[in-house]
Order: sequence, then C-alpha cells, then structure tokens
Amino acid sequence: MSPGDESSFIEILKELRDIKSELSNKIDASETRILLALEESKNKIQILENENSELKNKIEILENLNKKNNILIFGLDYKKEENVFEFASSKLKELLNIEIKLHDINNIFSLDNIRGKPIKIEFVSYLFKSNIINNCFKLKNTKVSIAHDLTKKQQKENKILHKHLRLAKLDENNKICFIKKQTLPLMLRYSEHGLESFNRSRFMSPITRL
Repeated sequence: MSPGDESSFIEILKELRDIKSELSNKIDASETRILLALEESKNKIQILENENSELKNKIEILENLNKKNNILIFGLDYKKEENVFEFASSKLKELLNIEIKLHDINNIFSLDNIRGKPIKIEFVSYLFKSNIINNCFKLKNTKVSIAHDLTKKQQKENKILHKHLRLAKLDENNKICFIKKQTLPLMLRYSEHGLESFNRSRFMSPITRL
C-alpha cells in the first residue's frame, strides 16, 4: 500500500468513526426523548387514575346518601293489582306495630327485576327508617325480612362479611356472632391461612358504612 493510499484509508476510518459517534449521539438523544415522553405519559395516566378513583368515591358517597333512608321488604305476597302503599303499610302495622303515613315516604314501589321481588320504601326521615330496622327482631319466625338498600359496592362487601361469618361460626368461640352496621365483631378472624385469634375489641369491617 502506497503512502497516499494509506493516508486515504486513515481518513476514511476517521470519517466512519465520526459518523458512528454522531449516530450514537443521535440515538442517545432519541432514547432520552422517548424515555421522557414515556415518563410523562405514566404521570398523566396516574393522574387520570387518581381522578377516576376520586370520582368513583364521590359517586359512591352520593349513592349511599341517596339510599340511606331506604329499606327493602322481602317475603310479602304482593300482587300488582293491589295498592302497594296500602298493602305494605298494613303489613308493617301488623308485623312491627309501626304505622306509616303517606307523608312519611318519598316513594314506594315493587322491584320486580330483583330476586324475591321486594318492596322498596324510600322514607323522608332516616330516623323513621331506623325505627323500622330496630324493630326487625319482631320478624323472627316469619318469612318476611327487611334489608338496607345497599349500593353495589356495599353488596359486594356484605357478601364478603357473610362469607367470613359462615367460616367464623365453624369455631365454637364464634357461635354467637352477627353482622351489624356492615361490621362483624368476633373472637376469631378468618384469613387465607385459617382462623386466627385476635382481641374482641377489634372488628372485621368494610370501608363503606351504612
């Protein structure tokens, strides 16, 4: 190889190295921009998820407030041709000895799309609704039952509590246990590892309260 050829070859190698370095810098810059864009997108997604969660919580609170004064009555042999208010009020007077006037309620109707076709009563006052609930012990040994009008979230939580109640009652220490105000007080707690001892002053309870 002549000196001229060697010099040209060295220059070509230098140019190739410069091109490689320039490409490497461009790639690094592109990667940096992509990483920054991804991080920004993740932050935006997190913000949207937080806003969505807050919105769901607000909707749950509003729905809970809307249902707070309501009850569902199961086990009444109601027929569509009957006046639902007269029918339900007479039954509650008979079973609970509580008289309901038209001005005590906002609305009353039969939920034909729900299993058991309960009668839903929306009371004007939470105090009046509480009086009904507090007298439900009189329904013992009857086929009639009265329940809170729960949100979908509360219904899911209630199923979980009833599952724990059934499991807890398998232990003799928990024979007398019950669900009250979406809370299950008991001597033992059921977990994926089985029943674990804990202090009676503690409770199993969902977040949502009635």
